[in-house]
Amino acid sequence: MTVEQSPGGPPEAEQTPVSSPDEAGAVAEQKASAGNVVAVEIDKPVRADTATDPLRNEQWALNNVNFEGAWLTTNGSGEKVAVVDTGVQRSHQDLTGQVLSGHYFLHDPNGNASEGPGGTTDDNSHGTHVAGIIAAVADNNPAPLGIAGAAPGVQILPVKVLDSTGSGWTSDVANGITWAAQNGANVINLSLGGPGFLVAEQTAIQNARNGGVVGRDDEQQCRRVLLDVVSVRRPCCPRGRAKWELVDLGLVHSSGRQ
Repeated sequence: MTVEQSPGGPPEAEQTPVSSPDEAGAVAEQKASAGNVVAVEIDKPVRADTATDPLRNEQWALNNVNFEGAWLTTNGSGEKVAVVDTGVQRSHQDLTGQVLSGHYFLHDPNGNASEGPGGTTDDNSHGTHVAGIIAAVADNNPAPLGIAGAAPGVQILPVKVLDSTGSGWTSDVANGITWAAQNGANVINLSLGGPGFLVAEQTAIQNARNGGVVGRDDEQQCRRVLLDVVSVRRPCCPRGRAKWELVDLGLVHSSGRQ
């Protein structure tokens, strides 16, 4: 994988399948001749963090963190949260009106890249679950249903970078982060992980941070070492609670203080 960034421009990660170290070296040399290469590294697989979809009376986090009390001040209205994941099912009845048009970055099993407008379907359900935790409609009309999101006033910007198995590549994640930052995301959520942290991700995250974006990532992942991404360390699990039930927060004060 090569990461290119022209002066003042956004980074772009490109995966190039190779069959030998010699071929990899030749590709790296050819790319480097352009003069804008930030990094040449081995693209690594990523995966979704798995979870389930509880109903409101099982959403202990809404009580413990008192999100609903915060709604007296704001429910997130006017904010745009990018969910970089498996896509988000816009037709889900508990996300009605919450999901914007998005984008996808994917590689097929043969290494062929594809990208384009989309992200509003979800052939895995993980991204839809994440979006629901963030922004599921509260007090649905004509009758309440499902769950309440932590910030039901926000809009979800879906960016699909993981396939139907919940798997994908770092290069697609990096490009998804960059696209989200360029398309108005105030917050970028990454509920995924992999074997390591690459320069491609670091460059994309820094580019997003330079544009004022706040990030949320799994505290367990190596990304926290380069914390331009906001990640609140998880406390010890409350008794009887599974680790995936805990909640991370990325917050920004009106003054810009995080």
